[in-house]
Amino acid sequence: MNIKQNYLVNAIALIVGMFALVMSSSLLALDSDSEQPATLEADDFELDLKTGIRTYRGNVLYRQGSIRLECDELVTYFNDDGELDKAFCSGDPGRFKQRPEDSEEDMIGNAREITLDQVKELVTMKSSAEVQQGNQQMKGRLLTYNLATEKVIVKGDNKAPTKTTVSNDTDENAASTEGAGSSSGSSSSRATLIIQPRKNKN
Repeated sequence: MNIKQNYLVNAIALIVGMFALVMSSSLLALDSDSEQPATLEADDFELDLKTGIRTYRGNVLYRQGSIRLECDELVTYFNDDGELDKAFCSGDPGRFKQRPEDSEEDMIGNAREITLDQVKELVTMKSSAEVQQGNQQMKGRLLTYNLATEKVIVKGDNKAPTKTTVSNDTDENAASTEGAGSSSGSSSSRATLIIQPRKNKN
């Protein structure tokens, strides 16, 4: 192998290595949402000193890794270690978004009631609930999304059966959460809380 061939092989190996590093870092970021600290912002904040229940109102924005939750009101429950156990989101509608691992499309959910259960790693959506990813859209009485397995369970009833649609035009029908939850101005003037990730107790 001459000098030029050796240089070419090394250059290709370097490019492939850098590409693999970038891809692995991207997947790691998506796979470790639960290991990231969460940021919670709202226009107003209320703390019950007896129960420890915290209520956020007005353009509420919860962010943790690729997870994004937007509500009119968010009620949070913490354990004795100060870790977030559950968050109850209500809105017209409330919005949930996450980028699943190995996916180029966000999982986007809309519902009037959304529960984020950090202990069970479940997101439950009900009341005008729908989930969309790319050109696939699911509607039902109750939708459950497992953050760990990335599986969606849709339950309907006699009046509003489960419905799944596939659209060829994703641009017009795709739900979007970009820009919402920030209409009140800069975050510096809003109530803000940093929530540390749950500890692995295995």
